[in-house]
Formats: sequence, structure tokens, C-alpha cells
Amino acid sequence: MELTFRDILFIILIFQLLFISFFLFTHRKGRRISHLLLGLFFLSFCLNLADGFLLLKRVYFDYPSVALWASNMPLLYGPLLFLYTQSVLYNDFSFSRKKLIHFLPFIVFTAFSIVSYSVQSTEKKIGILNDVLERNIPSFVYFISIAVYIQLFLYLFFSLRMVNRYVALASNKFADPKRTNIGWLRFTIIFFMVFMLLGAVSGLASITPWAKYYYLFLTVLLTIFFLYINRVLLKALHFPEIFSGMSEK
Repeated sequence: MELTFRDILFIILIFQLLFISFFLFTHRKGRRISHLLLGLFFLSFCLNLADGFLLLKRVYFDYPSVALWASNMPLLYGPLLFLYTQSVLYNDFSFSRKKLIHFLPFIVFTAFSIVSYSVQSTEKKIGILNDVLERNIPSFVYFISIAVYIQLFLYLFFSLRMVNRYVALASNKFADPKRTNIGWLRFTIIFFMVFMLLGAVSGLASITPWAKYYYLFLTVLLTIFFLYINRVLLKALHFPEIFSGMSEK
């Protein structure tokens, strides 16, 4: 199997995301719930990339019944990052049953996707996979994608607003600047705002004359994400406590 530069980026990113997730799941210092939420956030990205890579390398054409199993993972990005932000900023944060409502869209869309895809014949499933690869995607799928991006950006917006309000309140209360030093969290939220905006533009380019450059855009996005993940790895290895919650209410 011939590997391109994009394929190598896929493989490296998948293993890096797995490593970060494992690190956060097993890290004992700091707040366990914060590590778990952030680990799930990175793991959802990992599974989505793995699913896309298997499709690009046409592995799914031999096993079409198990294809596209992680296509709804983007519905988890916003809720997980939002809840992680709450867990970092609020000392009394706990994961209650009430918070499960954030994952309802993911559960509903995943159940619908699995059922609607599984009832198709093998030939139809292969046709769907070909259409995805060749970017011959029905119009209604773009409307669904727009709804997913709107959901994500709303979560990112409220997460960033939460951070800004915390900084404004805490800076008036605490003299020690380290107590309000949550630049890591703000950087992550802003990064994903920009990154997902570029992803949305890249996806919508499929219905424009720029469609032939879709996979070039994808390679650029993977490169940007690769640089971000390496920054996260350095933070994790040198300052693992940065992912934990604040000690003040």
C-alpha cells in the first residue's frame, strides 16, 4: 500500500491522539473528571480521523458494512470541550445525569445513521462510499453538516465566553496572576474555532469550482492539527498539571 504525505500525517496524528488520550485517562494528578473529558475529546478526534483514513485508503470497500462508523464524532467535540471548560473553571463541577442531554444529538444522529446505512444493499453501500470519496455528496448532507458546525461553534462560543468571564472576575479577586493563568484553555478554544471554520470552508468548497482542491485543503488542515497536537504533547510532558482544574471556586 503506497503512502502519501497526507497518509503519513493521518497515521502520526492517530497515534499521537491515542497517546494523549491514554495519558489523560491514566494521569492521577489533578482533577480526574477534567482529564477524562479532555481525553474523550481527543479520542473522538482520533476515531474520526481513523474512520476517514480507512475510507481514503479504500479499506472499507472490502468491508462496506462497517464503514463510516465514526462520521458523527464531530457532534461530540463541542459538548466535550464545553464540559471540560466547566470542569476546569468550577471547583464544584460534577458530571450529573442532567449533563447527558448535551450528548443527545450525537446519540440520535448515530442511531439514525447506523440504521439507515445498515439497511442498504452492499452495492448501495459501496456506491455511497464512492460518492463520499469523489465528493458527490447530496445537498441535504451539506445542510446537516452546516447544522453540526453551528452546534459546534455555539459550544465554542459559550466556552470562550465562560473563560473570559472567569478571567474578568478572578483578576479582581486574586492578586496572584497564576490563579487566572488559563491561557492554555483559551488558546485551545480559539484554535478549534479557527480550525473548524477552515474545515467548514474546506467542506463547502466541494460544491464550488474549488472542489478539485479539497484533498489539498485536507492536507493543510492535517498539518495545522499536527502542529497543534505537538504543542499539546509538549505541554502534557512538561506541565501535566496544566490540564487540571482550578483550586478556587
